[in-house]
Amino acid sequence: MIIQSSNNNRSKWTGLGRFSMFLTILMFIKNLSFITIYAIRRFIDNKDDPPMRPRTSGQSLSKVEKEAFGHIQSYLIDPHDDGIDNDGNTTVH
Repeated sequence: MIIQSSNNNRSKWTGLGRFSMFLTILMFIKNLSFITIYAIRRFIDNKDDPPMRPRTSGQSLSKVEKEAFGHIQSYLIDPHDDGIDNDGNTTVH
């Protein structure tokens, strides 16, 4: 941007010079915002807080954990379909 500005100062800021400087500044702001958003997302994703939902990618779950995850997922999809039996137990029990 500095080189562009000094070149435009020598050529008295023609229309093309103004447009190219505007485009350069616009691209700089866009790239800076992308880097900022990326840094914020990386900061949030790499927190040491316990996860709110179970993650299944890259982890080998036990049979009990898979079954529990399936029940939780089915309940979250349709919480009104509890599948209550005669004793009042739901499918989660």
